[in-house]
Amino acid sequence: MQGFIPLSRFVRFRNLLASEEGEIDLRLHFEEVGSGLARVVGAASASVELFCQNCLHVMTLQVAIDVNTRLVKSDSELHSLAENIDGMVVDTPRLSLTELLEDDLILVLPMVPRHDVPCIETLKIVGSETRRPFADLSKLLLQREKD
Repeated sequence: MQGFIPLSRFVRFRNLLASEEGEIDLRLHFEEVGSGLARVVGAASASVELFCQNCLHVMTLQVAIDVNTRLVKSDSELHSLAENIDGMVVDTPRLSLTELLEDDLILVLPMVPRHDVPCIETLKIVGSETRRPFADLSKLLLQREKD
């Protein structure tokens, strides 16, 4: 299965973004792994906008996740999976792709988004002439002592 899902459908994920414009590009393959169990394998990616925590301007970030999740019918089946196997309880005949992908998309976001190159505002501050309001204070104090 290939397709797109609008970012606006991912409620928790979109609340972390600067804009909900765009969509998740996904490529998923469903396969049966025996005794009524299914597995979803594939990938999802998107170009999202975040606020840079250095300059507070909007920046664009490419995010991508790999999907390899076992679909089970109950909590007991979920707990019986090996520790290294991701699982999800699906109790209806329909699978919510937003539920399947949203947690992993949130986890790939950086804790503190920053531009890869120095921010424009930071460069302006570093490149500007430095003001030193108290630079001549010592001269004034020496002159005052002489008087």
